[in-house]
Amino acid sequence: FRMDFDCLVEQQENVVIYTVHPPSGTDLSVLCRTWMDHVWKWVEDYIWHRDPFCLHPDLERGCLVGRTRFGDNIEDEWFIVA
Repeated sequence: FRMDFDCLVEQQENVVIYTVHPPSGTDLSVLCRTWMDHVWKWVEDYIWHRDPFCLHPDLERGCLVGRTRFGDNIEDEWFIVA
C-alpha cells in the first residue's frame, strides 16, 4: 500500500487530500469498509472542525480517496497524517 497526503491544494487551502493505492486487483469496496472499520475506533469520538475523515473508492483510478477541510483547525490535519 502507498498513502499520499497533499496538505494544501492550489485552489483549496486548508484541505488535506489523501489516497491509498492498493495492489492491482484489490476489491476497493471491501478494502474501504475494512479501512474505515479499522480507523473508526480512533475517529469516532474526535470532534472535527469541518469535515470528518472518510475514504471512498475511486474505481477510475483504482485507489481509495478522501478529502477533509480543516479550516483554521490545524489539529485536524495533524490528526489525519499522524
